[in-house]
Amino acid sequence: MKRLFLVAFAISIMAFSCEKEEGNFEPLSNICSVKNPVEELGWLKEEIQSRERTDSEIYKYFYILQAEYNQQTVFIYDNCCPMCSSVTPVYNCQGKLLFYLSNKPEESKRIKNAKIIWKPNNFACPEK
Repeated sequence: MKRLFLVAFAISIMAFSCEKEEGNFEPLSNICSVKNPVEELGWLKEEIQSRERTDSEIYKYFYILQAEYNQQTVFIYDNCCPMCSSVTPVYNCQGKLLFYLSNKPEESKRIKNAKIIWKPNNFACPEK
């Protein structure tokens, strides 16, 4: 449990060091052969639409990161939820689950250039 917290904390620190500016999305290199993954990757767009339709108050703590892992673009579903014990899945461009950071904490150091690409309108995580 302590290890999970540390991994989540490390990812959160990486996530908050970058900031998404509405309308000025600057994609990372090698981004799945699309210009805007939030709009052009069907599986990712569906996930975002599902999150935006939810009425759950807890979703204000959840966000999606785009990052680089082993020279490929990945998408990480992360959160800063203070009362959640959650796992952090990492997906490739096709929407295939690669691994959970909680199961492979050593992989977190291979995740580079993490950037928030989606967050809810009522985002409750501290931004740095």
